[in-house]
Amino acid sequence: MDSSKYRQTTQTKINLQTILEINSLTRHEFSTKLAKLKTMIQKNRETGNTTEVNTLQHQTADLIEIYGYKHLDYFAEMFLSHYLDTDFAPFHLEIFDALPIEETGQKLNILAPRGSAKSTCIAIFYPLHRICYKKYDEMLEHKTDNYILIISLTETIAKDRIKSIKTELEDNQTLRNTFGNLIGKKWTEKEIITENNTCIKAIGRGGQVRGSLFQNNRPTLIISDDLDNAETLNNPELRKKDQLWFDTDLAKAGSINGTTNFINIDTVKHKYAIANNLRNRPQWKTLFYQAIPHPIQLWHPNAEELWKQWEDIYTDMAKEVQQRNKEANEFYQKYKNKMHGPEIKELWPQQINYLDIRKEICNEGYFPVMRERQNEPHDNSQALFNMKNALRFSITNEGFLRSDNILVKWQEMSGATIFLDWAGGKELAKNDFAAVVGIVWVPLPGPNNNDSLIGNTNAYV
Repeated sequence: MDSSKYRQTTQTKINLQTILEINSLTRHEFSTKLAKLKTMIQKNRETGNTTEVNTLQHQTADLIEIYGYKHLDYFAEMFLSHYLDTDFAPFHLEIFDALPIEETGQKLNILAPRGSAKSTCIAIFYPLHRICYKKYDEMLEHKTDNYILIISLTETIAKDRIKSIKTELEDNQTLRNTFGNLIGKKWTEKEIITENNTCIKAIGRGGQVRGSLFQNNRPTLIISDDLDNAETLNNPELRKKDQLWFDTDLAKAGSINGTTNFINIDTVKHKYAIANNLRNRPQWKTLFYQAIPHPIQLWHPNAEELWKQWEDIYTDMAKEVQQRNKEANEFYQKYKNKMHGPEIKELWPQQINYLDIRKEICNEGYFPVMRERQNEPHDNSQALFNMKNALRFSITNEGFLRSDNILVKWQEMSGATIFLDWAGGKELAKNDFAAVVGIVWVPLPGPNNNDSLIGNTNAYV
C-alpha cells in the first residue's frame, strides 16, 4: 500500500503519544495491526462507506510513517522500494536495529561482504531517514542530525551518494507527499542543505575533515563508506598514513562533548586495514558478516568430492562456455540436495548463494573471494612459508641454534642462495619493496641428498 497517497489532500495530525505508542510495537504486532487496518478498509470499501475508508486510510498512513522512524527497513520498503530487488535478510535488520536513532556518541563498524547492499543502506537510506524524520527528533526532544558527512574512498564516490540522496528528495513523489518538500537552500553535487536545515557534505578519503563546521556546529553524524583501498593496503607506509588520517583527522572531527555518531562500513581487505583495526577498539561496536558463515573456508564438509567433479565440468576449457555451463548446471541440479544441503549457511541467499561463490572461486580465485565475500583477507595457500610451523634460529660461532635447541653446525650446511629484488626508481604507491633474501641449505640425513637444491633439504632464511 502506498502510504503517501492519502497525504495529498489531508495531513493527519501526529502527536507525541501516538509516536511513542506505535514505536513500542514489535514487528509482529505492527504487521498484525497493519493487516487488520487493510482488512477493515476492504470491508468498508465493499459496503460503500467512503468516510470510514478515508479515516482508516489516514490511520494506515500514520502507522506506516511513524513505524518507519525506529525501523529503517519499513522506511526503505515504503519509500525506497525501487532500490529493493529482494527482501531484506535478517542481518540487514540487525544492522538497522544497531543504527543510532535516539542515541548519541555511538561508534559502529559494519563489516559485510561485497554485494550486500551495505553502502546503499547506510550511505543513502540512513541519511535520507535522518532528514525525513528530523521533525520526529524535535518532537521527542532527541538530538537532531543537522550536519552529516559522507566520506568515501574518493570524493567522486562520496558525491555519488549525495546525488542519490538529492534524486530521492527531488523526484520521489511518495517521499515528498509524506514528508513534504525538503529541497532546500544549497543544492550542489558536493553539498546540500535541506529545507529543514540539514547539511550533508561529500568528502574523499584524506580530505579535510577536522574542523569542518556548519553554522558553527560540528558534524553530528559521520559515515565512512569503503575507505580502505585494496591497491595500496599492501604498502605499510601508505597504510600507516591512512590510519593516521583516520585517527587524527576523521575521528577528531566530531563534537567536543562526544555526541557525534560515527559509522564505518567496509569489507575487510587486509589484516591491518582501518576496518579491521576498528574491531580491536574498545569504543567501537563491530558487526561482522560473511557471505557463507559456514563452512568457514568455503569447502563443503560432506560433499567436496561432488563439488570437485562439478568444478572439472565447469572449468573444462576444451568445451564452449555455453556447453560447459549447461553440463555443470545439470550436474548441480542432479546432486543439489547433497551439494547444497543444510550444512551450508548463507547470509543473503537471494543475492549471494553458495553456488555463485563456488563459481567465483573458479573464475576469480580463492583469495579474492575470501577477501571480498568472507571478510577474511588471509590465504595460507598464497604464502611462501607456513609460519605456524616455522622455527626461529640465532647465529652462533658454532652454527645456527634453533628455537627447539637443535644446533645446525656450519659444516653441515651445503650451500646458500641470495635473491635480490631491487625496487629503486619505482613509485611507492605501486607497493614495490627492495628485498634481499638469503637462504642457507642443509640436506636432511639420507641417501641422494648431496645436491643442496635437489632432494630433501631444510632451508634457513
